[in-house]
Amino acid sequence: MKFTCQQKEFLKALNVAQKAVGSTGMLPILENILISAEGQSVEVSATNLEISITTSFSANIQNEGSTTVPAKTILSWMSLVSDDEIEVSRGDGENISLKTKGSKTSIKGISSEEFPSLPVVEKEDSARVSQKEFKKTIEEVVFSAASGGTRPVLSGVLFVSNGENIIMVGTDSYRLSEKKMSFSVASKGSIRCIVPAKTLMEIERILSPENEKEEIEIIFSKNQILFLINGVRIISRLIEGQFPNYEQILPKAFKNNLEVDRQKFIQTIKRVGIFARENNNNVKLFLTDKELKITTDATEIGTEESIIEIENPGGENMVSLNSQFLLDILLVLSGKKILLRVGEKLSPVSITSPEDPDFLHIIMPLKV
Repeated sequence: MKFTCQQKEFLKALNVAQKAVGSTGMLPILENILISAEGQSVEVSATNLEISITTSFSANIQNEGSTTVPAKTILSWMSLVSDDEIEVSRGDGENISLKTKGSKTSIKGISSEEFPSLPVVEKEDSARVSQKEFKKTIEEVVFSAASGGTRPVLSGVLFVSNGENIIMVGTDSYRLSEKKMSFSVASKGSIRCIVPAKTLMEIERILSPENEKEEIEIIFSKNQILFLINGVRIISRLIEGQFPNYEQILPKAFKNNLEVDRQKFIQTIKRVGIFARENNNNVKLFLTDKELKITTDATEIGTEESIIEIENPGGENMVSLNSQFLLDILLVLSGKKILLRVGEKLSPVSITSPEDPDFLHIIMPLKV
């Protein structure tokens, strides 16, 4: 293997692929990045056996071939190179040789034959969606998925097609986010799968504002999902199991429907939250005709009571919520106002944006 390439192109590819590199403690080969030179381009791949990422860049290839090198080592070295052009070749054994105008480096590698075979996705259904809309949808949904626990299905996000939209849902059983996202192509309309939240977080990091007008192609199969993004291939396993029938818990009616200034709400929850930390983040929301009073029980460090002016024709009400859950959704939403809808004492509370009718977020109240 021997090729010459631009440093910035190689580094860009390495930064994308390294998001799928296995963590320390797994198989040593999973801590390496696979570099394959063929034709007129170089492919760079990584996998942790749950997700794999492959991207490529153009290069002047003198000899085709492949090898693997430690991701941390080559990334650290490449980020410190100032030369525009790099000559890359496989030297003695599996060592990779890197030459620039002012340096000559050798990095110990492992044979590409030891690298796991990258999965092949057999297409069963597909869709194309806007990169901009997909990135926003991930931001609005993925934080509601569980980060651990005994129910693996809750650590993923449900993808389901209703024939007109792709609906993405995340829940940890204490809160839930649902977003309807339009698509330009759907071959069968039979989409229903659970995608690991970690996969979507990595995709969100890869999506670039400069390409937000372009589309992502999503290919669905029985056990895997493939995302094609600007020449990057991301393949992830799907989570097996039955996603909760969340629709049956969605509230059908509310006693109070009111708009609240989002920034005022954020600052208020942050202040009250200082004291609520000593009380399991429990904050109480008291509604009157003209006020939203937010407080927490007295703790060892103190207490706070804050009031936001509102118009509330629904009358008096009270609900207790987790202050961190409130902040999570308030920081995700955009716009000046949020729509706060409160039902009976132990009914889910809805927090959405008046500007986005395709998004729904609910929080289960705390018992008091």
